[in-house]
Amino acid sequence: MNLKKQHLACLISSIELLEDRIFTDRHGVEHNLNGYITIFTSNMTEKQYQNHIPNSLKSRFDMVYNFEDLAVEDKNIYINNTTIKLVGKLKEEFDVEIDIKLITPQLNELVKYKNLRNMKRKIEDIVFGEFFTYYKS
Repeated sequence: MNLKKQHLACLISSIELLEDRIFTDRHGVEHNLNGYITIFTSNMTEKQYQNHIPNSLKSRFDMVYNFEDLAVEDKNIYINNTTIKLVGKLKEEFDVEIDIKLITPQLNELVKYKNLRNMKRKIEDIVFGEFFTYYKS
C-alpha cells in the first residue's frame, strides 16, 4: 500500500470514527465511543494542517489547538531545574557532588531541541556522564 492509499485509509477511518462514534479494533471488536472525547494529535505545522487535512475532516473537529515552541528562556529554565533536581538526587543517593559549572557548556547546547522528552534524556546523559567520572562503585 503506498503512502497516498495509507493516508486515504486513515482519513476514511477518522471520518467514520467521528461520524459513527464506533471504533473497531484489530480483533474486529467494536467499541462504542459515545460519551468519550476523541483527541487526534499530529506534528503538523498550522500551514500543513490547512493544506493537507480535507475540509470534510476539519469540519468534524470541535477544537483545534496549535502548540507554539518554547522560548529559549523557558528551555533554559527547564534545563536548569531538571539538572539541579537530578544532581540533588545523585548527591542524596550516592554522596557525589557534581559541579554543574563543568557541564554548563554542554547543557547550554540543549536549547536546540524542541521536544522536552529528548531534552531530558540529553540532560541525563550529560549529568550521568559527569557522575561516572566521580563515582566508583
